[in-house]
Formats: sequence, structure tokens, C-alpha cells
Amino acid sequence: MTAALAPTLLGLVAARFAWPGALEVDGKALAALPEPERPAAVERLVESYGVPAAAPYLAPLLGGGEPEVRVYVGRLLAGAGDPRALATAVDWLTAPGRSPADRAFGLDLLGRAPTLDPAARRALEQACRDHDASVRMRALEALGRQEVSSSLAAVLGALDDDSREVRLQAVLTTARAAGQHPDQATLATLPLIDRLEDADRLIRLAALRALGRLHDPRAVRALVRIASEQTIDLRVAAVDALGAPAMAEAVPALIRFARREPTDDVARHADLALGEIGTPAAIAALAARLRTPPVSDEVKLGLRHAGGAAVEALARELAHGTPASAALAAELLGELGDRRATAALARAVDAAPEDATLVLVAIDALARLRDPAGVPALARAAAAPYADVRLRALTALTAIADGRSVAVLPAGLADPDARVRAAAAELAGAAAARAAAPALADRLGDADGSVRRAAAQALARLGSVPGNLARMLAVLAATRPTRQEDEIEALGDALEANAAAATTADAAQLDAAFARADSALQIALGRALAAVRVGQTLTDRAAIEAALGRLPAGGAGARTAADVLAVARLSDADAVRLARAFADAEPVGKARLCAAIARAPHGDRWLAALIDDPREAPAVRAAAAWSARGLSGARASLERAAHGGDPLAFNARAALAAGGRAGGWSGLRLLAPDGTPLCGRWVTLTVGDLSVQAMTDETGRARVDGLVAPASGAWSAPGLSLRDAP
Repeated sequence: MTAALAPTLLGLVAARFAWPGALEVDGKALAALPEPERPAAVERLVESYGVPAAAPYLAPLLGGGEPEVRVYVGRLLAGAGDPRALATAVDWLTAPGRSPADRAFGLDLLGRAPTLDPAARRALEQACRDHDASVRMRALEALGRQEVSSSLAAVLGALDDDSREVRLQAVLTTARAAGQHPDQATLATLPLIDRLEDADRLIRLAALRALGRLHDPRAVRALVRIASEQTIDLRVAAVDALGAPAMAEAVPALIRFARREPTDDVARHADLALGEIGTPAAIAALAARLRTPPVSDEVKLGLRHAGGAAVEALARELAHGTPASAALAAELLGELGDRRATAALARAVDAAPEDATLVLVAIDALARLRDPAGVPALARAAAAPYADVRLRALTALTAIADGRSVAVLPAGLADPDARVRAAAAELAGAAAARAAAPALADRLGDADGSVRRAAAQALARLGSVPGNLARMLAVLAATRPTRQEDEIEALGDALEANAAAATTADAAQLDAAFARADSALQIALGRALAAVRVGQTLTDRAAIEAALGRLPAGGAGARTAADVLAVARLSDADAVRLARAFADAEPVGKARLCAAIARAPHGDRWLAALIDDPREAPAVRAAAAWSARGLSGARASLERAAHGGDPLAFNARAALAAGGRAGGWSGLRLLAPDGTPLCGRWVTLTVGDLSVQAMTDETGRARVDGLVAPASGAWSAPGLSLRDAP
């Protein structure tokens, strides 16, 4: 093959074209290339076939030519563990007459090898005694990337090297050996202790850290001595080095350091070291320090680092310590998350001292553990004489959400403290306490807005409970507090959730309640009315008039009114009023009204005009297309609109495929992580073979009428995750 053909074949390689024998052809072409072109060709060959397959054609390049090519190929082969690269590296490093550059290349390759064969290891050990300090240092670096223990003697020999850089690298490599095999590396103890007297501060610090990795009493004693005598930075480093499970012998000294007055860096680091050692004596010393204020963060952090080993000592402190130390112990037990602490924390809750601080902290700790074994004690605390204790106990029971908690609900929902009543309502929802639904309905008339909101949220979580809708309506009719927007939102969720169990009498009562309610309550009642009347027709004139009257005001009331009118029987006069409101509405309001237009007289022609009108907003035309399903007067418009990829065409095709009309609806609300509504976002509901698009309104809601999403249905939104969308 000629060199002129090689670029062509290597171009095929770059294009990842492979055919039988391609590797051999491309490998031979590589050898025929001029030196300047080889690096790029090597890269393409390796990219196409991988280093192991290309190795037979790469290895010959180690023997000569440009140094850049030799080193590049050598690094590739050495990194892949190719024995030819290791042999070449040993030759570059040890053969007489090799240039300093070749020796440096050899060290570089050996440092990249995943493992060393005996010849390569001997070459590096010999290089640790080379006359050139840079060679000695790089040899130590290369050994440090390998299993060091078998070459430890060569490394230790460099600890007293004349070169400061070599000594430092020798200490670092020794530290690696100590980390790999602490027991086997005790040969390094005395040489490292000698380095504690080194003239160079960095070497002394590195030697301290290396000694901390050894399982050798001599290392412990040396570190304790340094921690007692030297400058502050070396003392702190020595204390840190003592912070390891193998350093249990240092616990008495560390306890002395920790008790230093005034507290300094050595004392604080001693607390951390005791936690890392984690023996019973070390933990007991830390737990005892909880009794001496001010308790440093390092004491608490040391106990946290001790983990489960600290549970027993903290439980003793919880039972027998001072009020302040017991409270700290309870807090730490909760943070550790070890349920072995549950019994001790439950006993602290039952102790009920006059100062309720400990009880509150113990309750919070049980809430963090979420252990059902703590429920009985928390239930007893829910009946405590202090409102703060009752509140905290109910909050903890909510975190655990154990079914046994329902026993406290009657008293909690009737508590004289509004905060407790709200917490009891939250517990009812978390524990799925359907038996509490009547009491929760009664709390919708509570004098406190937070209680009413919590009760509504709980009722929404419980879902449909037979007979509860009538009770809710009766409570709402009997009480007329000023309700904030978030309460109305929750109340609408609760009423809507109970729509499935509504009777004919409930539906009639709901119609009447909607007609006479104030504007805020109408928003919540209208959501329930629209849900109750799915598959039916609203004929109550008072309710229809109330809905029509809400349209001109816009906002949430108008959107709810549109949903009510979507299930109503509308007259010609109603259609005129609907048209006036439609003309004045914003695009999102117009889109919501399309379902009502479909039920109005001549609604099919009205929807057809909206579909055909390019001046209307995309959200309105898309909503009109889906609302026109099954309406013969709009079919031609749907067929014209069905070509394309925009939401209008998408929904037009869905409407044509759906054929007839069906009741029901599906909706969702998109919220950003900070709770901000995601407005103006297109979302898609897919149920079976049908997919319909809708745009979210200013509250982040999107609604699709006539398409109910079962478990197999799914919402999606471009670029968004809907996992957390309510």
C-alpha cells in the first residue's frame, strides 16, 4: 500500500467504517505515514478500534521516531497495561547512555501503568536512589500510585534524602502505604517519627498525618508528644491525626486536651478526634462535656460523627444529665436517626417536668426518628396540660402517620388552642382518618382561618366520604367568616374530592348553595358543582344565573363560572350573555369558556368560527377544537385545522378521533419549586390513544373537559417534570 492511499483509509476509520481486515490495513497505513501525521492517525485508529486491538500496530512506534509520538503511544499502551510499554519504559529508564528525556519518559509511563510487573517495580526502586533528585522524586510518585508495601524499604530509604522535595514525596508515599496496610506499614513508624524533627514544616505536617494512619502505639505516643509540646499548627495537626479508630490509646490525652481552659483550637479538634475514635471512653467524655456550657459545636459534631456508637451514652445523659445537657442529648439522638433511642426519648416525653423544654426537644427527636414505637408516648403527650406540648406531639404524630394516632383526634380537633386544632386536622389527613371526616367538616366553620384551611386540606386528602358533602354544605351555610384565597383553594379541593359520593339531594343543595354564596365561596362551591354534575345537566336557573353573573368580573370566579356553565343547559338568552362575556375575556378565559359554548344553542357554529379565525389566540383555537368534538356543524373546520403540528392541529385530530362527547374532566396545576405558578405553559394529557393539549392559566392550572385520566393516563409538559405537580 502506498502512503498516498493511507489518508483515505484512515478517513474511513475516522468515519467508523469497519470491514473484515480493516484494522490490519489501517494499522499498516499508520506505519507508512510521515512522522508529523502520525499523532492524528494514532488518535483515529484508537478511537475506531480501541487500544487493545490497535496495540500490535502501535507498539512498533515505541522504538524510534519523534519523541512526541513515542510518548503519546507509550502513554496509551501503558495506561492499558500493555507489557510492551512497560518493557520499553524500563529500558528508557535503566539502559546505559539513555538521555535525561528518555529516563523522564520511562518514569512517566510507569506512573501510568495500572499495575507493575517485577522488572518495572525493580526499576522504580532503583530510581529512588538515582543521583538525579528529580528522578528520585518522580520514581516515588510512580510507586505511590501502586501497591506500595512491597517497595516500602526503597521508599523509607528516601525519607532522609538531601532534597526537601524528595523527602516530602517519600513521606506522602509512605502515608499511602500506611493507608493501604496500617499493620504491615509499622516499619515506617520510627522513620516517620524522625521526620517530625525535619527542618521543613510541610514535611513535619505530612509525617504527622502519615503517623495517624499507622496501627502502632509508638505512633500514638509520638503524636501525643507533638500535640503537647509544639507550635499550635503542629499540635492541631497531631490531634487531627489521632482522630482515628486505631488511636484508642490516645483517648486519655485527648480528654486532657479537650478540657483545656480557655478553649482553643487544640481543645476543639480534640473533641472531633474523640468522636472519630468512637470508643465508649471517648464517647462518654464527649457526652460529659454536654454538661459544661457553653457547649462547642465540635462536641456536638464529635458525637454526631460517632454515630450509633453514641446512642447509649446520650441516652444516659438524657436520663441523668442536667436539664440543658439532657435537652442537647435528646436533640443529638434525633439527629443520629438511630431508632434504638426511641425508648429513651419516649421516657423523657413521659417524664413531663415542670420545665417543658426537654419534653419538646424529645418530641421533636421522635418526629425525626419516625419510629412507630414512639406513638404511645406521643399520644399521651397530645393530652398534656401545655398547649405547646400538645401541638408538638400532634406534629410528631403527623410525621409518623401511624394509624393508632387517630385516637387523639377527637380531643385535638376540639382543643381550645387553634394551633392544636390545626395540627390535629393535619394529622387526620396524614393518617387517612376517614372516621374523622364529620369532625373535620365541622371545623370548616372554625373561628380561626388556619384551622379551617387545615381541615379543608385534610378533607381533600381523605377523598370522598359518603354523607360528608351535605355536612360540609351545612357548616358553610351556617358560618360566614372572611376566607382568604388559600383557604378557598383548599375548600374547593375538599368539596370537589367529595363530589363522587354526592346524592341527588346533595346536588340540589349544592346548586342552591352556589346560587346564594358570596363571591369568594362561590369559587369553591362552583368547583364541586361542576364535578357533581358530570354526566348530568344543570338546570337550576338560580345557579346558572349566578354563574353568568360571575363571568364579567374575570379571574378565578369567572373560570369557576365557566366550568359550571360547561355542565348547564343554556338558553338563547344565556348564549347572548355568554357571548358578551367571551368578547371581553382574556385568552385564557376564552379558552375555558369553550366547553360551555359547546352546550350553548348553535355552539357548533360558534366553535367552528373560533377554529377558523387566525386572529384568535392559539390557546383559544386549540380549546375550541377539542370542545367541538362530536358536533357536526364544526366537523369541516376540524378537518381543515387538522393538518400541521401546532396545538390547534393536535387537538383537531384528537377531536376527530374522539367522535362523540363524554363527560368528566381532568386537570393539574404546575408550580415551580418555590411554589410560583407556571403560567402560559402547554401541557398534554394522554389517555389511551387520545392526546389533548391545553395551556396553564395564571394560577398554573390546565383543564381538559371530556377526557378523564385513569391510572394509565399521563400529563406531560415540554422541559418540565410533573412528578411533584399537585
